[in-house]
Amino acid sequence: GASDPDSLMITSWRDVSAGALFRDPEAESYFEKMCPMVTAIRNVRAKQEIPPKERVALTFWCKDPAYLEALKAEIPAVAWLTRADPTKVEVKDFAGRGETPEGSVRTIVNEELEIDMPVPEKEVDIEQEQRRLEKQLKFITGQLESTIKKITPQFMERSNPIAREKILAKRDELEQTKAAVEQQLQDLRSQHGEGDSQPSRRTVAAALFAS
Repeated sequence: GASDPDSLMITSWRDVSAGALFRDPEAESYFEKMCPMVTAIRNVRAKQEIPPKERVALTFWCKDPAYLEALKAEIPAVAWLTRADPTKVEVKDFAGRGETPEGSVRTIVNEELEIDMPVPEKEVDIEQEQRRLEKQLKFITGQLESTIKKITPQFMERSNPIAREKILAKRDELEQTKAAVEQQLQDLRSQHGEGDSQPSRRTVAAALFAS
């Protein structure tokens, strides 16, 4: 009938030319800062092989006063996203940070935010960790060799600048990753050679993140 609402199929597109869609710059800025922070914490957990069910403690050192207050207000959400213990999450002023506490790993997210995460005590199978790193090194070496083979004089001459920049950046990144894994292996072997007892995950973490 005449009183029936228009069908969605024939309704005009919403006019957004006059800024009809609301945007919250403050919320967008907060989200942009949250993403790399959560990723950094998850990466550390993965490197330390901390299982998802294990709740960790976190200390945030924040330089931006507004972001510091926002983090304090969102501790439950941050804890949920990072699998942390909300009762052991602290947000502190950047100026108060000192040396990395013993038994903790400090992650630099950016120039305004650093995070300390204590590494839980747990026995580490050194031989298993060494095999994992050797497998990772073999894969990275293969990727690097394959990338280098593509960087021929003909490619550098004929390819567009974006393609050249992309493959050179990939080569540099792989070289850095390869060097880091090699250093981790060297540190692990040195640590293993100091005694017959199995070191804790905290001891291994201190050696790996010192490189």
